[in-house]
Amino acid sequence: MKKALFLAIAVLLVLLVSCEASDNVSGGASEEPSAASSESSDVSDGPAVDTSDPGDSSEPAESTDISEDGEQSSSGFPSTGPIDVDVSGFDETSVSPEECRVTVRKCSYSEKPYAVIVGKCDIGATVTAESKYGSVSSESWYGWYSVRIYCPDSSVDLTITQTINGARVGAELKYTARPVTPGSEMWGVVAGSDYQFFFQKMLPDYQRTNSYSQYEIDRFVTRLERRIETLQTASPNTEIIYMIVPASMSVYPELVPDDYAVVGKTSRYEQVVNAINKAGAVAIDLREAFAEHKNDAYPLYFKCDSHWSDYGGYIAYCELFDYISKEFPSAAPRPATDFKWKGGLYKTGDMLYYLQMTVNTYNSKTITESDILEYSWYRTFADGVTVPSGVTNVSRYRASTQLVYSDAVTSSNTIRTNRPELPSAIVMRDSFGTQVYDILAERMNTTWYKSMWGYTYDISDITAKQPDYIIYIVAEWNMDYIVGN
Repeated sequence: MKKALFLAIAVLLVLLVSCEASDNVSGGASEEPSAASSESSDVSDGPAVDTSDPGDSSEPAESTDISEDGEQSSSGFPSTGPIDVDVSGFDETSVSPEECRVTVRKCSYSEKPYAVIVGKCDIGATVTAESKYGSVSSESWYGWYSVRIYCPDSSVDLTITQTINGARVGAELKYTARPVTPGSEMWGVVAGSDYQFFFQKMLPDYQRTNSYSQYEIDRFVTRLERRIETLQTASPNTEIIYMIVPASMSVYPELVPDDYAVVGKTSRYEQVVNAINKAGAVAIDLREAFAEHKNDAYPLYFKCDSHWSDYGGYIAYCELFDYISKEFPSAAPRPATDFKWKGGLYKTGDMLYYLQMTVNTYNSKTITESDILEYSWYRTFADGVTVPSGVTNVSRYRASTQLVYSDAVTSSNTIRTNRPELPSAIVMRDSFGTQVYDILAERMNTTWYKSMWGYTYDISDITAKQPDYIIYIVAEWNMDYIVGN
């Protein structure tokens, strides 16, 4: 009798998960330029040099899988049909239809008075949270969900349920949300639909409220025209390419809360692309390609992290090298079949860090069971594909289970593949360079990576190196760095 009572109490405690207590957080990656710049390391196609942190690995952990190789099809891309995933034991409360099969892990204010709850549910479920203010529903992402709730007071009572194909699955969960308020030093986050998060700093570009003045655009065009004119003397075979990465909010507007309406007519992205073309440089406009691929089985962006995914980086890589291969045919982009796409549960989440939903996201390599995870796909070169060792000797990510950019890719670096038929490039980038770091260098003879967030245009360095290309990789919200620099 006592044993049965103990088990009943234990089950009740699991179901009534409280998010009132916040986790201790420290560290955090910044999109701002680093104050300290590391020395350049010249890496040739010789013995591999491991500059990553101890314990870092380029291969994802097997234990994170919930589907086999991401259901990759013969074309190299995942199947677009239903994914057959064994969910037995996946959710600790999924034991019978009579018990609740949806849980809450964390609750935090995103944009007051709105808060967001994050938890686990059945794969393929639609999760609905109902309060006295109404109900809101959201689709799950491989067994994880988020719901944006209205919480004008310090707490709100919720009834949370889940359905699959319109049918209720499990019992309802009664939950009192007491959102944590992130510290003032934390960047603001917008909780979108279907487990998709956005940084608030994406909003001005999304709503088109921050357009450049005509004076600013004209000044940018004039400065760029002068750079191109100087290049014709200093390095006559060098071409300037800008690849501006659209923010996830711009690509997936249907997931943005209705509170945020588009106001302006012309986006800064359009202004800058037009200005680059007018000045005579090259703009790799990713909007059309991303619109074409936004509903692919692989997402273009992470859900809990502000960066594009390995797949989004791959689509951009194809656009970039489709252009470069017109001059250098050997630099044509590799097909998707030249890569492995490993599906699994990973730690991402710079936005979860700023919501104070994770513990030591950036400083700890320990991925605990209680941490919030995201299902994504990790790209590596396929077996049998010959790749110069200089390309793969720096791990792009912080750990085998953590798709957060590694410190190893923030420094300046030179990668040589010793293939003179390929071009050379000086690359200036923000953290979005991570997802193309290896595949860009693999299509080059020599790649000079400037330190992350280092956009200084150094004509003496360009004159000495005589690169074929100067390539900028810049997030949409970081365009001020190139327009005003």
